[in-house]
Amino acid sequence: MGETVRQASLFYKGGGSDKVYHAWLRRSDEDEAKFVVDFAFGRRGSTLNTGAKTINPVPETKAETIFDALVRSKLEKGYQYLGTTAPEYSNTVTTLEAKQTGIFPQLLNPIDDSKEYDEFVNSDEWWAQEKKDGKRLIIKRDGDEVFGINKRGLTCGVPDTITNVMRQFIGSIIVDGESIGETLYVFDLLEYHGIDIRPQSYDKRYSILKFIIHKLQEQGSDKGIILVPVFKKKTDKVCAIQQFVLDHKEGVVFKQWSAPYTAGRPASGGTQRKYKFYATASVVVSMVNSQRSVGIVVFRDEQAIGLGNVSIPVDDKVPDVGQIIEVRYLYAYKDGALAQPVYLGPRDDVAESECVESQLKYKSEEDEA
Repeated sequence: MGETVRQASLFYKGGGSDKVYHAWLRRSDEDEAKFVVDFAFGRRGSTLNTGAKTINPVPETKAETIFDALVRSKLEKGYQYLGTTAPEYSNTVTTLEAKQTGIFPQLLNPIDDSKEYDEFVNSDEWWAQEKKDGKRLIIKRDGDEVFGINKRGLTCGVPDTITNVMRQFIGSIIVDGESIGETLYVFDLLEYHGIDIRPQSYDKRYSILKFIIHKLQEQGSDKGIILVPVFKKKTDKVCAIQQFVLDHKEGVVFKQWSAPYTAGRPASGGTQRKYKFYATASVVVSMVNSQRSVGIVVFRDEQAIGLGNVSIPVDDKVPDVGQIIEVRYLYAYKDGALAQPVYLGPRDDVAESECVESQLKYKSEEDEA
């Protein structure tokens, strides 16, 4: 994480709202001579949405202008500084800034081959789970401290309901899951009572996780956390996947029950794989339009490739320029557009370097014909 040069923390409370907004001006990780402006916002105590005001690193004077304009715009909307006076700016990373934890999730490669998909369905070596359409979130409890860790290994906010249920566990614990609203859907266990169980097989990790979640259910203190079921036999997997499709779920994950937990994404294959029922892409907002829609781009090398616009639902905040968002679509056209794009929400766990053209699923020439 680049050195923080300036930081502002603001809050707004009124009319049923209680939200915070943090902004940082920091030195670029890629080029120390340039700077970026990052931000995080959301309901106080919830998982904060994050993004960047700078699509690419910029000179310091320009970054200062962007940072000042951002803070001023929030103050004009009724935000106030946290505390009685404006916070001191320093060269030290503050406790509000996301910090690298060294804890990373196991990331999954997609299944693109139908024969490979059939192999996973037919083999008892591979278990199936629903692929939740939320925000990947590892939660660590160490004593009274509970904090979230996103896909990039950075600390992030956690909804109060999830924090409270994590405090019901006995001893230190690290769980892996997907956050959807006020609920954490857990599917893996990394540490328990200070013991690293990543080297254990998935069936052993899942059995321990199932046991401790069951204990919470017996106590009636399981609000905010749900264990994602596994399906082990072919008939059960087939029935479950059929139901996932009928319920318009995002997809299915296959996990080799005998494999350990391995952080990061393998170059190919892997012991955990994902199959989506539709395509999604992480994209960067390039402009905000007047009719609740935003222009979106991905990158080919350093060149921005326009993908048209995506509408933002009335109940969602319109994302800012430079923010990374997730979009669902049928396929991409080679002339630079997405078919039937649907806004899924902001992504604070994805770097701009991941918003690349290679993630797109293009419509084949045969389909176009």
